[in-house]
Amino acid sequence: MSTEVFGFLIVISLMCYLIISMTLMITKERKKSETYRDIIEGWRKSYLNLLDKHGEYNTPDPIVTRVQEKMAGRSRFGINKYKVGLDRKDLSILEWLNHAQEESMGLCGYLEVLIQRADELKEVKL
Repeated sequence: MSTEVFGFLIVISLMCYLIISMTLMITKERKKSETYRDIIEGWRKSYLNLLDKHGEYNTPDPIVTRVQEKMAGRSRFGINKYKVGLDRKDLSILEWLNHAQEESMGLCGYLEVLIQRADELKEVKL
């Protein structure tokens, strides 16, 4: 996996983590001794532990490999289309959160369509 794709995975993971942690902060108090910097550093270290000696994230799981390939392709598509990667510095945290929320709402819509059409899926022979 290239550094660009690895960076993309970290940004997406951090965005998801920020959304979840902000939601959890509303409902319960986090540990007093734990700062966001501590939490993010823990996530970064957990990802680094997944890398092999060449800086590649290797897995025997073909599904994870396919997801990696799709993410790399999506990254290339986005960079070609928008001429900037996810490492851009021109968006605030709130703008990133809004982007993530908008993407999540799209996903919710797709899932709702599939839920409503679940009976059709029973008839599909894969």
